[in-house]
Amino acid sequence: MKKTLVALAALSATAVFAQSSFSITGYIDRGYQTVNNSLNAGTTKAFSSNAGTTRFEFQGKEDLGGGMAAGFFVETDWNPIGGTTNVAGTTTTGISGTTGTTALAGNVANQNGVFANSESYIKLDTANGTVKLGTVNNEMLPAVTAVGSPAFSTGTGGVYSTNFSIFNGVGTGTSGTGSNPVWVANSATQAGARSIRQDNTIKYESPVFAGGFQVKLGYAPKNDVALNSSATTGATGGITMGATDLAIKYTNGPVDLIYTSVKYDFGADLSTTRTSTTFPTAVAGLVNSTQTNTFYGGNYAVMPTLKLFAAFGSSKSADSLTVNTASSQFGAQYAMGNIDFLAIKASVNDKTTSDFDRTLTGLGANYNLSKTTRLYYRYDNISYNSNAASGVTTTQKRNAAGISMLF
Repeated sequence: MKKTLVALAALSATAVFAQSSFSITGYIDRGYQTVNNSLNAGTTKAFSSNAGTTRFEFQGKEDLGGGMAAGFFVETDWNPIGGTTNVAGTTTTGISGTTGTTALAGNVANQNGVFANSESYIKLDTANGTVKLGTVNNEMLPAVTAVGSPAFSTGTGGVYSTNFSIFNGVGTGTSGTGSNPVWVANSATQAGARSIRQDNTIKYESPVFAGGFQVKLGYAPKNDVALNSSATTGATGGITMGATDLAIKYTNGPVDLIYTSVKYDFGADLSTTRTSTTFPTAVAGLVNSTQTNTFYGGNYAVMPTLKLFAAFGSSKSADSLTVNTASSQFGAQYAMGNIDFLAIKASVNDKTTSDFDRTLTGLGANYNLSKTTRLYYRYDNISYNSNAASGVTTTQKRNAAGISMLF
């Protein structure tokens, strides 16, 4: 009788355990990179992540019965400890397209990331779709880097990275703002900006309907905290942009298409930090206004080994004067045995009076040692606006080679 009870208890425990799951997955990338631009006296060298974002992902799921399940996802991104200098926060003058021109910051600065600095949310799965609550990626990242271009991801050759972005105006937050989007002024040393995720987001993802359609809709409310003249200098006030994220995706056989739109809702203050007691500090034309980034992209598998990509994007503020860009990108990915070849050409037309146009040509190759491990090579050539101010680079070339693993 005791043996039977023990066996039943063990069976019950196993059944409960089988309804829940936990996993740790991620991606590790280390490679040698050289950077040379029109201002360099020599070549900058570093070991870094060149073909993607190094990250750890923690996720769990519990079956609630009746076709429902609850789950969570917590992701941590980090830069390698290796860098171009041992001085914290050192910037490299003339590297256009970076937030604050800090893409080549030093070792200490690269270690400033914290646990769960990327996506972090709880979710509920039902037969009618999935609802996520927390810090959730918008759909622009996978649309631009996966559907609309070959697998350069956010690394060298990518068109949605810290070195090159097809959009202007709204970028990923810096110190004191987490990964929330912030306003990024267009300038000769800072042309291009990207936003990936936002806190306080609720997101709905529909099932894949018959025919291959899927809809995703995310919303983060604007937090426009009023600051008065008695506020402490340097106070952040909790102000964040609002964001509405929409994606319509179609996948059927060799065709993969997507339309994505992210509308940002600005408040009375667009500054990321306060340096005085005079509030608000605003950007002309955008106070209590909006900016919308749109993207149309797709790829077509001409044959099992060859895939062609094409996409068009735009970023436009409500006043059409502060931000107004149009972008295009075309690429190809070809598999030959264990080797994948990648190529892309992207251009951005800045229609404002600033006229900070830019282009990128990217090439890459992967030698797949297994389904999860590869050797890679990446190259890109970025040309910035021809009217850049004196002392600002107009071209930048990067070469990178390394090894990466999915786990």
